[in-house]
Amino acid sequence: MAFCDKVVTTATGEWLSPTAVRHRVAVRSKELRSSRSVVVINSDDEANVWVDWQATLANYQVPFVGPTSALQHFTPAPVHSQPPVFLALTSGTTSAPKVLWRTVASWTAGFAACATSFALSPQMTIFCPSPLTTTLGLHSLIFALTTGRPFTRQLTAIGEQTALFVVPAYVQQHLADFPWAKIRRVILCGGTTPNELVRQIKAQAPHCRVFEAYGTAETSFIATQERTGDEHAGQVGRLFPRVRATTTADGRLQVQSPYLYAGTAAHPQQVTTVVTDDYGTVAGQKVTLRGRAHDMISHGGNTFLPQVIETVVAPWCGQCAVFGVPDPTYEERVVLLVSGLQGTVAALRTRLQHDLPAYMVPAEIIRVAAIPLHNHKIARKVLCQQYLQGGFHDEG
Repeated sequence: MAFCDKVVTTATGEWLSPTAVRHRVAVRSKELRSSRSVVVINSDDEANVWVDWQATLANYQVPFVGPTSALQHFTPAPVHSQPPVFLALTSGTTSAPKVLWRTVASWTAGFAACATSFALSPQMTIFCPSPLTTTLGLHSLIFALTTGRPFTRQLTAIGEQTALFVVPAYVQQHLADFPWAKIRRVILCGGTTPNELVRQIKAQAPHCRVFEAYGTAETSFIATQERTGDEHAGQVGRLFPRVRATTTADGRLQVQSPYLYAGTAAHPQQVTTVVTDDYGTVAGQKVTLRGRAHDMISHGGNTFLPQVIETVVAPWCGQCAVFGVPDPTYEERVVLLVSGLQGTVAALRTRLQHDLPAYMVPAEIIRVAAIPLHNHKIARKVLCQQYLQGGFHDEG
C-alpha cells in the first residue's frame, strides 16, 4: 500500500511535510509509551488524528477512542489476541450505543477492496463530511491517507477528481452545494438511498458513478452495488469481496468476513460471525433486505418497511421520513413527515391511496421545514420520541 505522510489540516488548509508528520508521530509515541493512556479523538483536525493514529499503531496496545463520550462506556479489558487500535462508539440510531473493539486488520484488510469495488483511482481526493469521531469519518480518513490519497472535509477543497463518502441525507441537504463537475464517484453509506435521489445526482453529474455500500458498524461492508436509480426496494447489491453471508432460522442475515469488529470494549472476544438485525435473503452473491428490525412498522397484523412508503412519496417532495408510533388498536400507526411538498396534503394522500395497500397509507401527514436528522441519518426511534413529546406541528 502507498502511505501518505503529508496531511492537510482543517484549520489552515495547508499540508504538513513528511518530516513534520514523522517528528510529531515520534514525539506522540514517546508520550504514549510513558503514560499508557487511551488516545481520545477530541479534535476534528485531520493532522492531529493522523499523528495519533500512527502513534497508536507504534504502541500497538494503546486504544484510540472516538468520541470522548465513549470513555464512559470503557472499562479495562482482559488480554486479547488482537489488541485494539480503535474503540468505535456506535451512533445509537437504532439501539443503545456500543463501544466496538476494532483491530488494525479489521479495517485495513478492506482498503484494497474499497478501491476496487468503487473504481477509485490513486489520484482521487476522498471527501467525507462526517465527524472524525464517527466510524465513517475516521474510516474515510484512514483509508485515504493509508492508500496515499488526498483527504478533505471541506467543499471548497474538492479536487478535480473527487470521491464522496457520505450518508444519503447529507447529499439531500447539500445537493445544490457540491461542485458536481469535479466529482467522479459518490459512495453512499448508512441508510437506504431513494431512487429519486440517485436520479437527482445523475442529473447534476451525468459523468459520475454512484455506488451504495450496505453494512453495519459491527460488520463494516457487507454488500455493494452501483446505483442507476431504478433499483427495487430492498436490493442492496452483491457481497463485498471476501464476505460470506447466510440467513438464520428466523431470517436474519449473518455475516463472516475479515472486516468484523472483535467484540465490545467491555467484553472483547474473537468474533467470527455477526448476526445482524436485518432480515433478508442471499441468492448466490446477491443480497436483498426484507426489513431492518428497528425500522419495521407493524400495523394491524401487517409488517412492512417504511422505505416502501418513502419511495412512493419521494418524487413529490424534497425530503420525507416515515415511522411508526404506538397505537392501542393497531399496535402502530404510520406517520409521514414531508418537507418541500409539491401540491397539497390531500392530493398526496390520494396518490398514496392509489399506490399503496390501505394499511400502509399514513394516518398523519405532517409538513415540516426539514427532516430532523441524528448523526446525518434518519433515526426513526428518535422521530417517534419527538412526535410523542409533541415536537411536530404542520407548517404548511
